[in-house]
Amino acid sequence: MSARTHRRRAARVTLVATALAVITGLLLGGLASARQTYEAPLVGHAAKRHAKKHHPKHRRARAAAVTIDLCAKAGTTTMPDGASIPIWGFVRKVAGSCGPAEIPGPALEVDKGDPVSITVENQLPDELALDIPGILLDAGPTDVQPGGTREITFTSNAPGTYLYESSGGAGRQAEVGLAGALVVKPLTPGRAYDDASTAYDKQAYMVMSEIVPALNAAAANTCGTGSCLGSFNFYDYDSDPNVSRFQPAYRLFNGKAYPQIPSISAAPGDKVLLRYVNAGSEQATTTMLGVDGRLVGRSGSLLSAPFDFVAQTFPAGSAADAIVTVPASAASGSRFPIYDRHLGLVNGSSASGLGGQIRFIEVP
Repeated sequence: MSARTHRRRAARVTLVATALAVITGLLLGGLASARQTYEAPLVGHAAKRHAKKHHPKHRRARAAAVTIDLCAKAGTTTMPDGASIPIWGFVRKVAGSCGPAEIPGPALEVDKGDPVSITVENQLPDELALDIPGILLDAGPTDVQPGGTREITFTSNAPGTYLYESSGGAGRQAEVGLAGALVVKPLTPGRAYDDASTAYDKQAYMVMSEIVPALNAAAANTCGTGSCLGSFNFYDYDSDPNVSRFQPAYRLFNGKAYPQIPSISAAPGDKVLLRYVNAGSEQATTTMLGVDGRLVGRSGSLLSAPFDFVAQTFPAGSAADAIVTVPASAASGSRFPIYDRHLGLVNGSSASGLGGQIRFIEVP
């Protein structure tokens, strides 16, 4: 069993939580919303009183369907050392056309209870396999043939952060960029989940991935009628079968390596919700200095026992929600780093300067 298959099975454990949510009647109406941003601060609001909310006069109308149109296409991205890397990525389709491929794909946000329709147009040479681990998709095929389109539908029952991806090519397609974050928002704005303990002032996406240049190059080359991605072997059995070719040259937050990664701006005392998504093929461990995090949920499941952490490991294919509180005494200009605990903090073959997964929470 491959590592990616193992982590995808682990991620699907959260389907149990989704089924329980349906059974217990947690499916509520929500206003349709789908936003495309990886830097979307929100301010919390007090919940409506229970009696008022459930009075017939104040009941919400049935949610309208949220429709999201995406393209999957090839492109390139430039690393801080100047290297141009071939990628495959999702991009939102607007007015019938698609812009350049993005890594990660656009952040998708919907409300709890929304019926959701995602249609993907495949402009790539290989068949895609759409998946959202932790969300129960409606019955139907999820493959997208080259040049074709596919609609997948589901109801967003459980608030939280999820990974969406193409799992085709035995996970190689997501590794070269076909992945992104999906958020189901609870009915009360400014919370990660329905529970009041998950209230926050700002949110920031932390989509983690890595780039293996040889693998990305295979996606750009042609083998038969498709790309060479599916036939790429992580071990060279003709030379040394004990040496893996999975050797990331760049580790990314939101498709960028330091110093390209923008800081998260937050005021003293702010609660910052970090939406972690590991879209890569290796487990990622991050740590932070000067602040602590509190893990409140994983892949659409509110933790019954949230816990504080300084360093935390996120398995490949998983998602999690953590809240970091900026110290009330933090002075203007204070910076609190969040970075790769394994210290792979270089870009490419460069041995000078910092790179990789480093991001700061910064007080303006």
